[in-house]
Amino acid sequence: MKASILRFTGLAALTLSAAGCSGFLTGPKLTESPNAATSANGRQILVGVQAAAFLWQQSDIARNMSMMVQHLTGTNNQQLDRGSRYLYTESDVSGFFNQVYSFGGLVSIRAARDSGLAAGDRRLAGIARFYEALMVGTAASLWGDIPYSETLNPQVATPKLDNQVTEIYPRLQAVLDSAIADFAASSSAPLLAEDVVFNGNVDRWRRAAWSLKARYWMHLGEVQGTTAYQNALAATANGINEVPAAGDAGADMQGAGDFRTVHGTTQDVDANVWWQFINSRQDMTAGAPLVNILVARNDTVRLRRYFIPRNVTDPALRWRGDSIGGALRGATVSNPGANSIGQFGTTASRTAAFRQPILTWAETQLIRAEAENRLGVDDLGLGEVNAVRASVRLSPLSAPITLAQVQEEKYVAMYQNIEAFNDYKRNCFPALGTSTTPSGATVLFVGGGSRPSPTAIPRRLFYGFGERQTNPNIPRPNTAGNRVSDGNRNDPNACT
Repeated sequence: MKASILRFTGLAALTLSAAGCSGFLTGPKLTESPNAATSANGRQILVGVQAAAFLWQQSDIARNMSMMVQHLTGTNNQQLDRGSRYLYTESDVSGFFNQVYSFGGLVSIRAARDSGLAAGDRRLAGIARFYEALMVGTAASLWGDIPYSETLNPQVATPKLDNQVTEIYPRLQAVLDSAIADFAASSSAPLLAEDVVFNGNVDRWRRAAWSLKARYWMHLGEVQGTTAYQNALAATANGINEVPAAGDAGADMQGAGDFRTVHGTTQDVDANVWWQFINSRQDMTAGAPLVNILVARNDTVRLRRYFIPRNVTDPALRWRGDSIGGALRGATVSNPGANSIGQFGTTASRTAAFRQPILTWAETQLIRAEAENRLGVDDLGLGEVNAVRASVRLSPLSAPITLAQVQEEKYVAMYQNIEAFNDYKRNCFPALGTSTTPSGATVLFVGGGSRPSPTAIPRRLFYGFGERQTNPNIPRPNTAGNRVSDGNRNDPNACT
């Protein structure tokens, strides 16, 4: 681990992510700035941690997960191969895998935490723990078993893979418990000016930590059943509780208590990463499954929040998403350019400074709704679903509510969010059907070996090539499979 990731500076990793490329130069003369500070305090380090986390949650990983669940469709270049043919290899993810651990990732997070604890700054320590849980938990949800317990240990050169279910998630729940305790102990501490998300508001941080606990309990629903759903339900009671304002603000899911990224307005520097991608190229369009659901339910607020309508006179043709079926069968994409990801009107989601929602009131409500429905308690989630619908000016549903209705609300609400991929793996919703069958292309691996592309939406990413080169605990992808199982599900075609 140390040999493969600690040589990358935070700047190099961020540059890799923003560019969406799979390789970059390294070395003392290339990745070390002569003007860089030789030391920094924990609060200064936190600034870099936040920047790295914001970018990681919005760049290639988020785009590709959005295409996996067909919120979006890849139509050109890398996006066509990855989003329509699922040709996503280990060389595509090395930089992102490394970033979980390197500068800006776990190395910096632990430095900020330890600095806070040493200085008696429990607010800083709690925020750092939150970012550790967010970064490592997201990585585990995508890669499965990953190095964690032995990382950053100077006595361990090649850390083992910790079990996602029995080791990583329990440890992250403990990390979040410690963060919540930190926030409770820091209510009288000076505000943290470097905290760009909540400006030192420990109550909002505490609630965000509880919502993240609920998210990770739901990840274990297939494995632990009732216990996981009960724990998720209990966690949501303390989670994000500030309802987005009515109207367009609600359509953007911009509640004051939501955990959202923060951006400036400069391309390739600090702007919203989705905007940077859209501003430089149009290789993706709206996904037909999402558009069809939005149209069928007359969800006009979010249609205009998510997409730009086609410039046609026939109202029936204004909102049309692209299907990946044609591309998979070697034909032209069914309706290329039908929609562009972006914003219609004055709401700010297609702007450089848009604050991308990562963990929200809406997700918290819908976690609660799913848990209630699966447990058969309360109103089966009807109240929570209708609260989310009201925030986007949709009429309420009537009792009794079905699990499919809960899942539909979550699928719609989690647009452009990595978590939508985890929901699909658990629920197989929506039924994306035979359009996900690849055309039989072959995936080639760095260093030799190949295998056919997956026969269903992949359920795991390959480990990064850079880590496999230096850590013998990382299996070769063509011998270990393509990591399609998600904990207890071993059937790669479970959702077809």
